[in-house]
Amino acid sequence: FPQSSWAGPGGALPPQHSWGSLSNVSVFPRPKRFPVGGAGAEPMMDLLDVDMFRTSEEDPIFGVYDHPALAPQHLRRHGEERFLLIVNWIIGPYQQVVVSALKKPPSDLAVAGENGESPVWRRFVGQSPSTKWRRLRVSSACFE
Repeated sequence: FPQSSWAGPGGALPPQHSWGSLSNVSVFPRPKRFPVGGAGAEPMMDLLDVDMFRTSEEDPIFGVYDHPALAPQHLRRHGEERFLLIVNWIIGPYQQVVVSALKKPPSDLAVAGENGESPVWRRFVGQSPSTKWRRLRVSSACFE
């Protein structure tokens, strides 16, 4: 499927049978400490791939990271070294695997960690599970 973008509510819908990112992140409420256009105005991750396929309800793919035919292993074989967030939706006979990678911080940002992650990511990883659960936002939209 081709990659596309969507400007958000009120904007033109993306083309049918496409996947992509929300190009206007200002449509979501901003935390008070991050004004629009300031720190936190951009997503923390890059959307790399969306795999959508029909699978057997009795035998969906649970270990998508290790599956040789899916995007995570393809990306690793081609040099992708960033942290990957993999979301695996299984709905009846359909499965959707979404792969995002942590963005590298701009060079003018505070010193990055040993793996090139941003200070925001290091702070997120160091939080308790209950705090992470409240702060991580994954949004999706499906148009019929």
